Amino acid sequence: LPTTSVPTPSPTATDLPTTNPAHLPANPPTDLIYATEWANGGFTSTIPTQLGRCTKIAELDLSQNSFEGAIPSQLGRLTKILVSFNLGTNSLSLAIPSELGALSRVYNTFSLATNRLTGTVPTQLGLMVVLRNRFKLESNFLSSSLPSELAAMTKLGDEFHVNGNEALCGV
Repeated sequence: LPTTSVPTPSPTATDLPTTNPAHLPANPPTDLIYATEWANGGFTSTIPTQLGRCTKIAELDLSQNSFEGAIPSQLGRLTKILVSFNLGTNSLSLAIPSELGALSRVYNTFSLATNRLTGTVPTQLGLMVVLRNRFKLESNFLSSSLPSELAAMTKLGDEFHVNGNEALCGV
């Protein structure tokens, strides 16, 4: 399993493709598996949309950085064998893209916690029926009711965190 890691510190998200040892190209081959663990890397700016071209990512951990702006809808293309998807503890804003519901093979962790996300929880997230360990949307600015489709996550353990969203109601 090829693994990419990024040395700390790296000043902006645009440095992600050029500062890792694998030198992830702008149009990466889709027949490779990338384990990307860029947590706590000191990154700022927006999340590069080209990450959505790495369609066989096993794990994407961009947590504990200073990414801001919208979550790229292109990340919904990471559908092959994604084990964990963690964008928690950043400064991401705007709505959760419904395209993330296509990450239906995520089985360990799905986290968008501790950001500045707004709007409703997309019903498509209920397609993550194999998710077993963590579903985390807490500490955002989400609103409305939780979609009933989330009840399809029957394999999910007790780590279903949506607290800290003052305008979000239960199922």
